[in-house]
Amino acid sequence: MGLDFMQPWLVFAAVALALGAVGVAVWTRRPAPVLFALGAAAFFASGARPRVTQSDTPVVHALVVDVSASMRSRGIDAFVRAIEESELPASHSFRRFELSDALRAPGGVRGRDTAYARLGDMVGASSINGEVLLITDGQGQLDELQTAVSPARLILIRPPAPEYPDAAVLSVEAPTTLPAGTDFSISATIACDRAADIPWTLLRDGKEAASGTASARAGAPRTIVYAMEGTEASMLTVTLRLDLPDDREPGNDEGTTRIFVGGKRRIEYCVPDGFPREADAMLQMLLADERNDVQVRHDLPRGKASFRGTGAMFINNLSLSDSGATGDDLRELGDWVKDGGSVVMLGTHGAFGPGGYRGTPLEDVMPVRFRPDDAPPRRTLLLLDVSQSMGDALPGGETRLQRLKSAARQFIAALGDDDLGAVVGFREALTGPVEFHAAGGDVLTDAVQSLWADGSTHIGSSLSAALQAVPPETRILMITDGDDVEGAGDDVFRVIADRAQSSKVQLDIVLTAEADKPWLSALMGHGGDSVRKWHVGADGFDALLETLDRALAGADREWILDSPMEVAGVESPLPRLVRTSQRDERSVAVPYRVAGEGNYPVVAKRGIVGRSLAICTDSWGDEAMVRFWQDLQFALQSEIDWVLENANAVKVVLNRIDEGAELIWTGEGDAPLGDLATDAGVARLDEPGRWLLEEFPGGESLRVYFSDRLLQNIPLPSPVARELRYTGDDAAFFAQAESAGIRVFSGLAAWAPRRFETARSEPLDVTWVPALLAVLLLLLGFALRRR
Repeated sequence: MGLDFMQPWLVFAAVALALGAVGVAVWTRRPAPVLFALGAAAFFASGARPRVTQSDTPVVHALVVDVSASMRSRGIDAFVRAIEESELPASHSFRRFELSDALRAPGGVRGRDTAYARLGDMVGASSINGEVLLITDGQGQLDELQTAVSPARLILIRPPAPEYPDAAVLSVEAPTTLPAGTDFSISATIACDRAADIPWTLLRDGKEAASGTASARAGAPRTIVYAMEGTEASMLTVTLRLDLPDDREPGNDEGTTRIFVGGKRRIEYCVPDGFPREADAMLQMLLADERNDVQVRHDLPRGKASFRGTGAMFINNLSLSDSGATGDDLRELGDWVKDGGSVVMLGTHGAFGPGGYRGTPLEDVMPVRFRPDDAPPRRTLLLLDVSQSMGDALPGGETRLQRLKSAARQFIAALGDDDLGAVVGFREALTGPVEFHAAGGDVLTDAVQSLWADGSTHIGSSLSAALQAVPPETRILMITDGDDVEGAGDDVFRVIADRAQSSKVQLDIVLTAEADKPWLSALMGHGGDSVRKWHVGADGFDALLETLDRALAGADREWILDSPMEVAGVESPLPRLVRTSQRDERSVAVPYRVAGEGNYPVVAKRGIVGRSLAICTDSWGDEAMVRFWQDLQFALQSEIDWVLENANAVKVVLNRIDEGAELIWTGEGDAPLGDLATDAGVARLDEPGRWLLEEFPGGESLRVYFSDRLLQNIPLPSPVARELRYTGDDAAFFAQAESAGIRVFSGLAAWAPRRFETARSEPLDVTWVPALLAVLLLLLGFALRRR
C-alpha cells in the first residue's frame, strides 16, 4: 500500500497549519484554538486529494506463440526458448500460451486456423498484469487482433526467416461440369516465398498427364495452364503436385479439382456370377437403350472412389454374402444415394431380406422395409459349442470362443423389434436353461459374456435337450466344429429329425470346420427341408461371421411366395415375389402391387435427395416369369427413366464470377422459373436460365434443388487451406500493425517491460477522510470553546 496526492502543493499548507497548531498549543495552552488550527490543516489536506495506491505486485507478461498450420514448418522452438529465458527486471516473468483456433496451454491440441480474437479470453485474466507478446507470422485478421488486445499493451514479434523455401498451390480451376468428349483447360496458380524453379506434375485420375518446371519470383503468383482432351462420362479428378526440393511445408504442395463429365448413363449392374445374361429381362432392357453404358460386375463397389462417375447402381439377386461388401461399404452406398445417387434392387433369393440386406444401411434408403408387416415374431435359439476346443487360439491372438461371442452379438443385433432370442452353450449337455428374451435388454448380452470353454462335445444329447426345451415353430441355430465325441447312432438323429419336423422346428447347423460329419449327414438325411447346413469352407473361423450372415438371411426366405399372384395393371400373373412392406412416407410411391390379400409391393420408388427403386421379383426365370416381364416391361420403362433421370446428366453448370458465382441451365427442356435452393443458400433468379450466388461455395460438392427435386450434384475444387496458402511472414500485416500503434519487434533487445494498469488497479481516492476529520475537529473546538 502507498499514499500519494493529486495536488501535492496543498500538503505544504496543511503541514504548515499543523505546525502552527503546535505553536498555538504551546503559546495559549487552550484546546479550542489548537483544534481550529488542526481542522484548517485537515481541510488543506483534503484539498490535496489524497489517494491510496497498491504496492507493486509481481508483473506477469503473456508470451503467446502462434502454432497454427502456417507456423508448423517454421522451426522456431529454439527462438521461443531464447525469448522465454530472456533476463527480465525483478518481479517480472512470462506465462506462455499457444494460439491457433483457440488459446491453450503449451503442449495442447493445435488447430489449423489463426484466431486472434481468442486472445481476448486471456487479457481479461487478473493473473496477466503485464504486456502481451505475440510471436506470429501475421496470417490472421488485424482487426480481430486490435479488438482483442489494446494496441498499447501488444507487442508483435516476427519469427526468424525460415531456412528453406515453401512453394504452394494457391488454386486449381477447371469447369465443374462438362458434356462427354469436350476438351477443357486446367488453370492453376502457384507461388513461392523465394525465387525458384518449381517442378510440377499434373495428375488425371491419379495418372500423370503432364509435367514441367515453372519459374516463380519471390511472393509473385505464377499461372500454369494446360489443355486436356475430353473423356467419357465419369467423375474426373485432376491434381497439381509441386516437387520443389527441400520444400518446408508439404501440406500445400497439392491442389485438386473434380469435374463431372456427363454423357451416357453409366450403370453398375451387380449380379451373381453365372447369371443367365441373355435371359435377364432387366439387363436386356437397359442394354437396348443407347443412352445407357452398362457395366456388369459380380460384386458391390467398395469405397467412395468407386462411385465416381456412376450414374446408377442396379443390384439384381446379388446376396450380401456374395457381394464382398462390408457394413461400412453399404453405409457409403447409402450415403451416396442420400447425396443424389440412384439405386435399384430387384430379385428374390439374393435380394432384400433373403439376400441378407435386412437391417443394413442400404435398407434405410429403399422405398420398402425388408421385413413384411404381417410377418409373425420369430423365436430363435442360438446354440454354441463351448467345448474345450473352443479355447484354442486363432491367428492374430483371438480365441475361437471370442469369435463365437462376436457371432452371438451379431445374432442379437439381427433380431427384429418383436423377435425373441436365446443364447445357450453346450458341451456334454446344455450349459443353462433356454429362456427367450427381446434383444433390447442386457439379458442376452450377459448370457454371451458368461460363456466359457471346457469339456467335450456331445451333439446328439445337446440337440435332443434343445428340442425338448423350445416351443413349436422355433428356429435353432447351432454353431459347432462338429467334432462329436458322444458317438450317438443313426437312430438318435432320426428321432431328432422327426421331432423337428413334427414341431415345425427349423435346424440350421453352421459348421466351423471343412470336413464332412457323419452325424450331420444322418440328420439331414432324415430331416429333409427342416435341416440346413451352412459351411465356412476352407477359410474356417475367419469366415464365421460371413457364414452366419448367410444363415440369418436364410430365415428370410420364408417371405418368398412361389404361387401365381395377380398384379394390378399387369395382365400376366406374377409367379414369384419376395414380401416386403411399404414405407409410410410422402416420398414413397407404389405403382404396382399384388392385388387382394397382402397388397405387397411389386414395384416401389422413393425420391429423397437421390432415388431408389425396388422391384420385388426376379428378372429371369421360367416361362411364366418371361410372360410377366413381357407385360411389365413397357409400363416399367417410365419408372426406370425416373430413377435414371439424374444419372450422368449435366443440367446446371457452376461458374465463378467477380462477385460470387453463377448457375447456368444447360439441361434439356425449359429452365425452372424461380429461385433454386443449394447447400450454400438460395440462388436468386437473375434471368431465365441464370441464377446468382453471393459467394463461390466451399465443400466437396454443391447440391442444387428446385421444389425439393435434385437438379445437379456439382463437384467443387479442393483448395489448399487458407492457412497454408502462404507460410511466410505477411509483410503487409506487420506494416499495418505498426501504423496502428502496435510495436513490432524481431527480438526483445528494444523492449522495456512495464506493468499494464487496468481499471481494477486504479488508486483509491480518500479525500473524504481528511475532510471528515476537519469537520470533527471544528465541531469539537466549538464545543470546548463554549465551555
